[in-house]
Amino acid sequence: MMVPVLNAGKAGTVGFELQKAARELGEAGVDEPRREAGILMAVALGVDRAVVWTHPERELNAAEYHRWRRLLARRVSREPLAYITGEKEFFGRRFIVTPAVLVPRPETEVLVQAVLDRLPAGLPLRVADVGTGAGVVAVTVACERPSYYVLATDISSSACDVAHENAHRHRVDDRVYVFTGSLLDPLAHFWPLDAVVANLPYVPSTQISTLPPEVSRFEPREALDGGPAGLSLIERLSHDALSAVRPGGLVACEVGQGQAEAVVSLWGTLGYSHIEVIPDLAGIPRVVVGCLGDTRADGGQATGASHADEDRAG
Repeated sequence: MMVPVLNAGKAGTVGFELQKAARELGEAGVDEPRREAGILMAVALGVDRAVVWTHPERELNAAEYHRWRRLLARRVSREPLAYITGEKEFFGRRFIVTPAVLVPRPETEVLVQAVLDRLPAGLPLRVADVGTGAGVVAVTVACERPSYYVLATDISSSACDVAHENAHRHRVDDRVYVFTGSLLDPLAHFWPLDAVVANLPYVPSTQISTLPPEVSRFEPREALDGGPAGLSLIERLSHDALSAVRPGGLVACEVGQGQAEAVVSLWGTLGYSHIEVIPDLAGIPRVVVGCLGDTRADGGQATGASHADEDRAG
C-alpha cells in the first residue's frame, strides 16, 4: 500500500511528527520508515492507522506526545516493531508477540502451507508443532483444519504462555495443547503422531552476531541458535521422529539458506521417503518435507489416523 505524502504542518501535529520520525527511523537504518512511523503513531494515539494518514492536522496533547516519543525511541534503537506493538500478522491473522518469542516471519507461512497441502482435511489427525514459539504454526494449522488436534512444544515456558494466549485468542484452545519441554519429549504419551512440523533454531552460533540488530540484540538467543552448523536440533528431531511418527506420517522442517541439501541427505540415510524441498518467495530452499517409513503403494502418504478418535489429546 502506498503511503500518502503529508503536509508536514506545524510542530506538534501528526503530520509534522510523522515527517520528522520518518527521517529519524531512516537514519537509524529501519526499512520502510514512513510506514513504520504511521504504525507507531496509531499505537500512540490509540486509533486506526487510516486515521493517522487522513488527519495530519491533528495536534498531539502532552500525554500522546510523550507516549509517541517513547515508542519512537524504542524503534530507533532497532527494537522489533512487533515487540513494540505487541502483535504480528501471520497467515492473515494477528498474533500476540512478546520478547519471549521470535517475531513470526513470512517464510514460515511456506512451512504451514506445505503441511496443509500434504495432509488430508476432514480427519482427526494429530499434528505436533515442535518449537512453537508464539504458536503461530500450531494455531494456524488448527484454524485451517478444524478436525486436527495440534500438540505444541517449546523449551521456553514463557513462549508456551504466549502460544496458549494465541490459541485462546483464535478460539482453538480446545484443540491446541501446549507443553513445555524439549522437542518431542513431552509428547511421548501421544505417540504415534500423524505429522510433525517444526521451525526450530537454525542459525549457526557464530552467525548470530552478524544478523540485523532487531534479531541479534532483541530476539531470544535460544530461539535462534542452531549450534555450530545450525542443524543440531533439526538433526535430533529427525532421529526422534522415527519413533514418534506413525509409518507414512509427515515431517516438515523449516531450514536456513544452504541447509536443505544436508537435511535431505540425512533424511535419505534415515529412510525417509518422498522427500521434497520447497522454496520461499525469494527462491531460497526453505522447507524440507518427507514421509516416515511405509507409504501407500500408489506413492502417496498414508492418511489413516484411527488412534485419534480413541485417544484424543487432553
